[in-house]
Amino acid sequence: MLGENVCGIRGIPPLQTSPRAHATSLGTMTTNSPADPPVRRIDRILAFMALGIAIVSVICFVAIIVSTALGMGHADYQVGIWPVVGAFPLFGLPIAFLMILTLLIMTFIRKGRAGRP
Repeated sequence: MLGENVCGIRGIPPLQTSPRAHATSLGTMTTNSPADPPVRRIDRILAFMALGIAIVSVICFVAIIVSTALGMGHADYQVGIWPVVGAFPLFGLPIAFLMILTLLIMTFIRKGRAGRP
């Protein structure tokens, strides 16, 4: 057992941390600084609505692909829930994109105003 360090591996010196190195490593964690403005409720609502619309649009798109692969014809898509399933990706994805773009612009404006003295 002679020659083994704390780690149990010969030839590799153990890590030596000084109290100062430990204190500086704790200070480098990323947290919200006091200068960052808080996230508003409208930002959260817009983000989750855009995410929800995009997810439902992709699910509808996949449903159309799978149903076509299973043998549904053009006439089958004109009855029942299929017109809504077919139209949702056409309108949902652009609306979700515009909502994300709006959220991005609102965030830039909010952070820009927070940076001014």
